[in-house]
Amino acid sequence: MPPVKNHAKTKQNMNSSIFRLLNEELYTKSSGFSAQKFKESPELFKIYHDGYKQQLDQWPIKPFDIASKFVQQFKNNEKIGDIGCGTAQLAQKFKQCNIESFDIGCTDDIKELVRIANMTNLPVADEYFDALVYSLSIMPTDQYKVLNEAHRILKMNGTMLIIEVISRVKNVDEFAKKVEKYGFKCTIKEENKFFFSCEFQKIEKGEGTGGLLDPCIYKRR
Repeated sequence: MPPVKNHAKTKQNMNSSIFRLLNEELYTKSSGFSAQKFKESPELFKIYHDGYKQQLDQWPIKPFDIASKFVQQFKNNEKIGDIGCGTAQLAQKFKQCNIESFDIGCTDDIKELVRIANMTNLPVADEYFDALVYSLSIMPTDQYKVLNEAHRILKMNGTMLIIEVISRVKNVDEFAKKVEKYGFKCTIKEENKFFFSCEFQKIEKGEGTGGLLDPCIYKRR
């Protein structure tokens, strides 16, 4: 029996190392690089999200709770885009809502819920969604493309929720001002010592440039 335990421990340690490497690449590479990597090696999606869940279990406050509260304010016929949805928790919990989930990969158990796509080039029409959710998902270096695409697919006066790790910004107000340059107006800002969330309304045409968030990289052991 001990060899089996050792094998399991070795595999866990290996997967933890792969998770940290993937996490670093997701934050320091372009969206196209990450999309291609997960397309070529779809098994990495499960390894990454297993590692993410281990991190999530350590957080006293869950971003999912913030996103859940946001989703519940919309009518069932209003379209909500969960961009960078991970394991599609929102779509699984709120089956009565019209939630469409997108990510660069998925596992077999959620393939009916998730559309695989690059968040800078989503397969939907202009002004398609009434609301958008970006929960810890604006990771790539080409963040300006993510925001420009969000502006394209969100209806005028539609609402966008961004939830992020507080350490990724020096100042939440400054972050909100940067996003507003893309044609949005910040309507709600909340923060705690772990995360911040901002709600934005699309109010005008706009096309911004430049970075918004610092990378979030786990310390190497």
